[in-house]
Amino acid sequence: MKFRTVRRVMAMFFPQYRARLIEQVGGEVARECRAGVWQCVRQQVGCMSVPEARGYVRAQAEWFAAVRVGPSLDRYSLKPSLRTQVLASGVEQLVAMIVRDSLREAVVADARTLAA
Repeated sequence: MKFRTVRRVMAMFFPQYRARLIEQVGGEVARECRAGVWQCVRQQVGCMSVPEARGYVRAQAEWFAAVRVGPSLDRYSLKPSLRTQVLASGVEQLVAMIVRDSLREAVVADARTLAA
């Protein structure tokens, strides 16, 4: 319990710590949502350009991440006023993860085609 109090005080007085904490919690939200979003968008993003995939994944990711932000804020004892920032960070990290996964899968599929 003491650590949570220290974290809250640090976030209040040190903007760099607060930004890092928001990024950390956003990353946790992204990792929690990664598998669900991937299952949802996997078939569609394979035939999209990178900008199209980013937009499509962002639209799906916002819904998944919004559900996970509240429990993450509670786990870290952060104020609800940080919800928007944590959500934005989580969605951006999640979009990067999913687009990277999509590109990786496309490369593997191309390699299989060449090997056959």
